[in-house]
Amino acid sequence: MASINQRTRFLYRISSLVNKNTLKTLAGALIQGYYDYACTSWYQSTSKALKTKLQTSQNKLVRLLLDLTSRTHLTPAHFDNLGWLRVDDRVQQLAMGLVYKIHYTTKVPMYMSKYFPKVNEYHDHNTRGSSTNHVKPRFGSKQGLKTFRNYATSMWNALPTAVKECESLLTFKTSLKEHLRETAIRNWPL
Repeated sequence: MASINQRTRFLYRISSLVNKNTLKTLAGALIQGYYDYACTSWYQSTSKALKTKLQTSQNKLVRLLLDLTSRTHLTPAHFDNLGWLRVDDRVQQLAMGLVYKIHYTTKVPMYMSKYFPKVNEYHDHNTRGSSTNHVKPRFGSKQGLKTFRNYATSMWNALPTAVKECESLLTFKTSLKEHLRETAIRNWPL
């Protein structure tokens, strides 16, 4: 958090010296990596307080890049204007990209596919989504519920079938981002 806040303050200091496109590029280069780095492994087990701090720091960046006051209430339109997703939606986007690669490509190590077995590999019943859904893992403790395997399976199974059945990774990423954006608009906190 300290690095994110320090770099955000730096961007505030130079904001009058550079144009908005340059500022957005700098924000992506200097800060976005801190949000994205290994977030699929640590974000779900993070405290609500830290998740709130991460979202607050992202909100400060959005206000800076759109030249808004510090008290401006943000809406989905502000994030759309930048082409960004909120922190938790970005984490889901990155996690689902990895699950897509596990499900459809050979771009990930083969051992990962054994952690995400498909429903139709476990039984012959033709249920809704059995061709695209993964078997939900069972754990003997609450600690297992915080694992990537558990929450990624839940998120993947909750996606619309049309998104999960995209032909290419690029099409999947585009469809997923649009789905997450539409979901954020419907569920936006007031």
